[in-house]
Amino acid sequence: MKKRKLRKPIRWTLMGILILVISILFNILMLVGISNQHHYINNGGGALEVFTE
Repeated sequence: MKKRKLRKPIRWTLMGILILVISILFNILMLVGISNQHHYINNGGGALEVFTE
């Protein structure tokens, strides 16, 4: 019983960590995309459009 109770919190914490890491990485990519928006537009704007969609 103790082992079963310990497995669920570990899975939830791993899920939470993965979600936080993904959200942080996504936010960084969004900030980089916004700061390099003019650069992407000068190169055709294809990368920015695909990323935003």
